[in-house]
Amino acid sequence: MSDAALTFLLENLKQLLCYKADLILDVKDQVEFLYDDLSLFKAFLKDSTEKRNKNATLQELVKQIRDVVYVAEDTVDTFVAQAAVHKSRTSIERAFHIFDYPAKLRRVGKKIEGIRARVMDIYDNKKFGLEALQDGERSTKSKEKKAPIVEEDNVINDLHSSKMFPSQADSPI
Repeated sequence: MSDAALTFLLENLKQLLCYKADLILDVKDQVEFLYDDLSLFKAFLKDSTEKRNKNATLQELVKQIRDVVYVAEDTVDTFVAQAAVHKSRTSIERAFHIFDYPAKLRRVGKKIEGIRARVMDIYDNKKFGLEALQDGERSTKSKEKKAPIVEEDNVINDLHSSKMFPSQADSPI
């Protein structure tokens, strides 16, 4: 579920940055940073898909990521709607809203900064999830049977000593 929400949000941010950049000029850098941060989460979620159900730490990280994604999506949607309304206003209407629109921009900028701070907190705590992923990989690898490593010299010496090749057993190697 959180994978789909995150993919949807990243796609919306990408379209916003590419096609509606004029709406977000004042917070474009913050939106780009948020996009980059959330892309890292997408990679983490992709890597942790199989192990999520077995590990409580990973489940908690996924829950935190999902919560941040929903808040980010709401914030970006609200901002885009406000920017579209402001852009559609006439010059006179814009004059009436000369103080409230910049205030809204500042609030959105602060919200995005708060979201990015939360993303960084989760990312810093993600090391526990990475350890859980690595532990899962180690346990999977340890369960796999590996062929013994045998040096070629030992095999040849064992063949000679077992007299499998009687004509060569007496000759030095």
